Amino acid sequence: LANEAVDAYKKVMEIDLENEEIWEDLIDSLFEIGEIEEALQFTEQAIEKFPHNYQLHFRHIALLIENNSIKDAEIHLIALLSIDSNYVNEMLNYYPQLLDYPIFVEIIENFRNT
Repeated sequence: LANEAVDAYKKVMEIDLENEEIWEDLIDSLFEIGEIEEALQFTEQAIEKFPHNYQLHFRHIALLIENNSIKDAEIHLIALLSIDSNYVNEMLNYYPQLLDYPIFVEIIENFRNT
């Protein structure tokens, strides 16, 4: 079912590249079927296109972690929280597994205490 969703989202994107929700749904579907590398490529493109969409940044960080790119995820999380530290709770709602990594717990605590 998720594979069909990916195909459908890609077809919609051929028509409407400006729909941020389609990008998010495509990335989520790719994540769901384990296509991490492809999902990362789409998050990079989407962030370039919609840099102020924090939901895309959440997805990118989660995918980086899933891809074992911990240092890149750390850099991206710090950059995102530097823009607005209020994103902490929303990021944790999206990807609670962040708390499984001591480095991310430390980053979050530092931003919560500012």
